Amino acid sequence: MPLPWNRLATLPSCRSAAMLWTGLVCLLALCQAQEIKQLPGVGFELNFKHYSGFFQVSDTHLLHYWFVESQNDPIKDPLIFWFNGGPGCSSLDGLLNEMGPYVANLDGRSLRLNEYSWNKLASVVYIESPAGVGYSYATDGNITTNDDLTSLENYEAVKQFFKTFPQFQHHATYIMGESYGGVYVPTLTARIVDGQKDFPINLKVTGHCATMVEDIFQFLWAGGLNPYDLYRDCDPNPAVNGERMTHMLRGVAAGYKHVEQIKKKGDLMDFLRAKEPLYGDVPCLNDSDVITYMNDARVRKALNIPSNLPRWDICSNQVTSTYQKQYGDMAPFIKKIVAANVRVLLYYGDTDMACNFMMGQQFADQLGLKRILGKTPWKFDRQIAGFKTLFKGLTFMTVSFELNFKHYSGFLQVSDTHFLNYWFVESQNDPENDPLIFWFNGGPGCSSLSGLLQEMGPYIVTEDGRNLRPNDYSWNKFASVVYIESPAGVGYSYATDGNTTTNDDQTSLENYEAVKQFFKASDTDYDQKEPSYGGVYVPMLTARIVDGQKKFPINLKGMAIGNGFVNNEELEYNTLLRYAYFHGIVDEEMWNTIKYRCCDGCTDSCDITEAKHPPYGDIPCSNDSDVVTYMNDVQVRKALNIPSSFPRWDICSDQVMSTYQKQYGDMALSIKKVVAANVRVLLYYGDTDMACNFMMGQQFADELGLMRFLDKTPWRFNSQIAGFKTLFEGLTFLTVKGAGHQAPRWKAPQMYYAIQRFVSNQPI
Repeated sequence: MPLPWNRLATLPSCRSAAMLWTGLVCLLALCQAQEIKQLPGVGFELNFKHYSGFFQVSDTHLLHYWFVESQNDPIKDPLIFWFNGGPGCSSLDGLLNEMGPYVANLDGRSLRLNEYSWNKLASVVYIESPAGVGYSYATDGNITTNDDLTSLENYEAVKQFFKTFPQFQHHATYIMGESYGGVYVPTLTARIVDGQKDFPINLKVTGHCATMVEDIFQFLWAGGLNPYDLYRDCDPNPAVNGERMTHMLRGVAAGYKHVEQIKKKGDLMDFLRAKEPLYGDVPCLNDSDVITYMNDARVRKALNIPSNLPRWDICSNQVTSTYQKQYGDMAPFIKKIVAANVRVLLYYGDTDMACNFMMGQQFADQLGLKRILGKTPWKFDRQIAGFKTLFKGLTFMTVSFELNFKHYSGFLQVSDTHFLNYWFVESQNDPENDPLIFWFNGGPGCSSLSGLLQEMGPYIVTEDGRNLRPNDYSWNKFASVVYIESPAGVGYSYATDGNTTTNDDQTSLENYEAVKQFFKASDTDYDQKEPSYGGVYVPMLTARIVDGQKKFPINLKGMAIGNGFVNNEELEYNTLLRYAYFHGIVDEEMWNTIKYRCCDGCTDSCDITEAKHPPYGDIPCSNDSDVVTYMNDVQVRKALNIPSSFPRWDICSDQVMSTYQKQYGDMALSIKKVVAANVRVLLYYGDTDMACNFMMGQQFADELGLMRFLDKTPWRFNSQIAGFKTLFEGLTFLTVKGAGHQAPRWKAPQMYYAIQRFVSNQPI
């Protein structure tokens, strides 16, 4: 049975003499297929045909389309109909900004070749819908519409296409779209399914990207963050983005229309920022390049656009503001499509906040379709590109040089039998006056030379393991840095009796001894920094320095820990569970199972450490062969004063790791002691690290009981949001946007800036 389509509401007229005259003139134009003979701005040879024209979908509505044939085999390749969302945004955004064969350049005057164009595998029809969007228009000026009318006219456009291009009638056909296309696509596809007897179409798949399945908006629109791509840098310029932001909010954000209605006067954006913290300027939506190109007189002529039609814009505020949404849930449509043996693909970019993947994941899970495959990684070029969940009929998816500083290497005897290897690089700036940093990597059992040669050192190992390259963001540009391999048994550090068994207390004691041995004088500023299990090394060592100031004074200024393991496993696993779910790694079935069977329905109070199978296993993407090769080179060993009798160097010691005795699960007491001694503390976390995730550090910092000076606020680098900071009395908690476990390695410029500000006692 056909779906019970809502009865069309009586739509108000928006007639105007100018629009009526324009429409009559346009009707005289040939509203049929017209090949694009010469497209301005194309400086390369095209190996396919393309067309631009209009489909008359009602007595008064004409929809503009741009059709690009396949570059491969247009006679046999599939056919895709593409719709952008809004509602009220042009599908030419997809053509000229996303997957078309040519993409607009920043100058708005030329096009560049798109290496990943979808028309390399299929012919694609881009339809500007509904009337009033782009160059689509109404002869009577009335462009008010709703979900039913839009789907009906889109269906008419599809049928008109096949009548205009009958050679494609039997091609495998796919209906695809994004954003509010999550309504356009299912409603159109359902009409095609219902109309198969009268107008058969070889329908194969319907697909949605970042689907607006429900009119839900669960995230904050924070000025300066791009809600459509959280980790993309951009210029948060409200002057550039204001119009499209208004449009997007109207189309996506629940309750926005109500806010508009109660606004009495003044600028809408000022009102929203003052009254509605959920809404703000959306950056990175500068479409001036496409707008400039589409309004070029030569382009309009090439696309067969009547000269009387108004300027093209990427989104229509009039369509958006008058569009009547009728369907909040696409489930009945999706189920009908699946029942008709039409495959469905829901795909979501996992950094999109506007139409976030969790919404789509929950929607897919609640359709009641049989699950064929639980959440599993899918790969591209041998890399994990996202995750997929397969249901019956549906797939859900979530992309040599000169040195100007001195450096030293040697050993510090820290006990009768233990010797720790160090590598010291003086500051490139002013080694006599610049601060001094001691750096420790964690594990426990991993070498601090990983920090030197892979993260923030002045030289980074090349992939071949034979050479070094300069690091533009080396921390020794503003400080001297000592890298200590600790404890004994790690790297080239050793025990004369072979006994490398140790624990937290002994390690902190020997690290303290190494620091004291290093100093010849005590007039140098001193900071400590380290990642991972350094979250234990550093607080305990710093606490020892604080306790020993009377006997061995050190000009201690600060302590920093990167992605540190600062609390017990219970907090780590509990936050890890939430982190994994909110980052699209855990599916609904597993989440609900854990939530209700292990957590009494509240995931804030679980003890996941009681699970029988803790999440340990091989860790991919940890190839350190470059550093291992370099550190075992005979010439390198000689330069570092390593005795020839020493065994091979490795980045981590399995023996140390397996025998290390952890004594302290909570670093709160040590950190409170450090803060009480007026030593500044920085906890920084790359926000894509699962091993020591930022939620653990954030919760730990909040539970220290320190006075809060500044709530969570963005911090910036080069005018971009680089993460978020929370300021407490004596302590700063920092997240680093898009960085993993080794934040200085993956976000070197941002971390260079943050650490430089920290050691100079300036706000980040």
